[in-house]
Amino acid sequence: MFKGIFLHSISKILLVISSYAIHFFLGKALTPAEYGIVGTLVTLLDFDYLFLDNGVRQALSRGISQDVYDKKDLVKKGLLFQSAMIMLVFAVNFFGAPGIARILNDAELTQYIRYAAFIIPFTGLYIVALGVFNGFRMFQTEAGIVSVYPLLKLFVIPLVAFVFEDPILGTEAGFFLAALAVCMVAMV
Repeated sequence: MFKGIFLHSISKILLVISSYAIHFFLGKALTPAEYGIVGTLVTLLDFDYLFLDNGVRQALSRGISQDVYDKKDLVKKGLLFQSAMIMLVFAVNFFGAPGIARILNDAELTQYIRYAAFIIPFTGLYIVALGVFNGFRMFQTEAGIVSVYPLLKLFVIPLVAFVFEDPILGTEAGFFLAALAVCMVAMV
């Protein structure tokens, strides 16, 4: 148990360091307007994360650890419910992007919000996997995967610096690749 707690603490430290590194780089590489758009997108993604992180993850973890329910059925139902939440949150972001951009008084945000919506499915599935690992008391595996995610998000830096002409798209591509990769690692 203490090893799991230690590893989770390390994952939180990695999250803080990688987030700081990303924002430090973006703060120097982007114009103030571009950095403001990235900040808005990160805030929207954090808001979406709140809807996907709470509920299914904890229910799966508790249900599996109690060893009262059929674990395969529980995971199947958890994935089904999380998929419904993913589709809802994706739809709000993708189809509601013009409205969100209008509320924020910046029509340019519409395309970026729509692109960011594609990060949501992979993040949602990654979160379900964390609940499953936790329920099976695979704390080291869970902490390891949680530690990998912030490191993968560092892909933002080379994508913005060397690959994308539009640094906002480069930032979104980095977040997308991190979510895709951590989802694939978690599912394996």
